[in-house]
Amino acid sequence: RRTAKGERILNPNWGVGPEIAFARHQPPRSGAQYLDFCHVLTDDLVFSYDALHRGVITEAEAIIVVKETRGLTREQRGEIDIRLFSEGHQCFGLGGKKLAAMIREWALAYGSEKEIDLEARALKERYISIFPIDRHRMKITGILPTEYGVLIAQVLESLVSSAKAQGDDRS
Repeated sequence: RRTAKGERILNPNWGVGPEIAFARHQPPRSGAQYLDFCHVLTDDLVFSYDALHRGVITEAEAIIVVKETRGLTREQRGEIDIRLFSEGHQCFGLGGKKLAAMIREWALAYGSEKEIDLEARALKERYISIFPIDRHRMKITGILPTEYGVLIAQVLESLVSSAKAQGDDRS
């Protein structure tokens, strides 16, 4: 129908994204993702962009900054970007996990939509399955929100502790 109107058919293999991926020796879809990363970096995270340009941070660190601020507004991203470089944090060069954890902690202060969505999804998609193995044993599997899992772990730990106090060697 679009070709009859003289319009071009939407094709994910056309455009700048696949060309970027080709130049980077990556699959075509990753080019559009890299293009999105570049837009966020240049438009919202100007200090990170400048640091990347000057060689202060690596591309991997810049990707972490973009990824961890993804669910925030443009202004919130900019505030975290300023905070990364103005408070003299030595978070770069220490590893991606530490950098991601620090940015995630700051993002949570803004009430990140991503975290709110994950919390609602965890509650909505929770489940427990109980499988009887024989008359005396059963297997329990499931996915629970963290607060439920912590409560269950505490109950099980107290049962294990009381069993150990009575001389049971198992863990």
